[in-house]
Amino acid sequence: MRETNEAVSYLVHKGEMDAINQTLLAKVLLAQLQGITVLPYGLGLSPNAYANVLNACRLPALVQLDQQWHSPQWQVFRARAEVCKEIQKLRADEQTQLVKLLRHCANPSVCYASHIATVIATACLGHAHLYVALGLESRHELKQLFAHNFPSLCALNTNNMRWKRFLYLQLCKSGGDYVCRAPSCNECSSKKECFVA
Repeated sequence: MRETNEAVSYLVHKGEMDAINQTLLAKVLLAQLQGITVLPYGLGLSPNAYANVLNACRLPALVQLDQQWHSPQWQVFRARAEVCKEIQKLRADEQTQLVKLLRHCANPSVCYASHIATVIATACLGHAHLYVALGLESRHELKQLFAHNFPSLCALNTNNMRWKRFLYLQLCKSGGDYVCRAPSCNECSSKKECFVA
């Protein structure tokens, strides 16, 4: 256990991304660059933060794909990403509240958790399920991302509520602008849509 803690401390000190985030963020990056996600180019991050995340994944193929992004053959993907960027601008306040919620629950021993908070908040602005919006293969991968980067938030989701709905419920509970109209989950007509069976 001590060796594990020392390794984590070393990675955080060096600002290096751990294997779990490398694997999952590489999938998100690849999906966005291939036009599969509802994420804008840059994943909602600042240009510097995006460059840091891209390089931290340590996959030359991803860097090469990113360099090809501005070539004529990627015009359709760029157009789609621009629409996603416009949606992000229109819902900037909502994104900011989600980022704040996630960063408040971020694991301080995990590098790039605050970057991932921004990426998840940006993906929440799309209409797809959150794991789909991020380009992940399953809800299991999404739960892994939450458990690793936001363990205290993950621990609150005891009823296996869908993650996007869970985040908005947390905003509602914290006095945010996103209020569920049902008096309780048990009385809500959309309960089956919120919870995974």
